[in-house]
Parts: sequence; C-alpha cells; structure tokens
Amino acid sequence: IGANRWALPVTVSTTGETDVAWEATASEDWISFPEGAEGVGSGTINVTIAANSQLLDREAQVFFGSDDLALDAGTTLVVRQSGRVFGGSVVAADVQA
Repeated sequence: IGANRWALPVTVSTTGETDVAWEATASEDWISFPEGAEGVGSGTINVTIAANSQLLDREAQVFFGSDDLALDAGTTLVVRQSGRVFGGSVVAADVQA
C-alpha cells in the first residue's frame, strides 16, 4: 500500500462455522485494530496502518488465528507499505494461507 495512513476493512470467513472465536495480531506496532482484534464467526475487522514517514519500504504481518479447529492453521495477511517518495506510492498486499 502507499506511504499514507490507511484504514482497511478485512473480512474474516470461518466457512460453515458460526461459533469459531478468532483473534488478529500484528507483527509491528504501526498496525492497529481500533475497534478490537477479536471476533466470533465470520465478520469484518478494521485494520489501521500508520503513515510511513521513512524513505524505505516496510513490511509486517497480520496473523488471524484461533484455538478452534476450523482456523487452527491460521491465515496471514502480509502488508507491504512503500516509503515516502515525493508524494508517490505503490500498492501491494497479499494473503498467505
């Protein structure tokens, strides 16, 4: 994603399981969850990514996991944020299961 601040809704799907409890955790403190990082069943979580004031790109992971069997393996959202480059930005994000 670009160097500016971003607020992104991320949909968590527990596919067929309505009572699966899950939690999101971030590998870096520049990623936060303003409305909370936990849910039960499928839903949407808001992920906020702080502006990158540095020139270098940066990367972090958001891990979605559960003690319940349905999400036992977990899913990771990789966030790649470009550095500040004369107001320009590059968009890149991918999900790894």
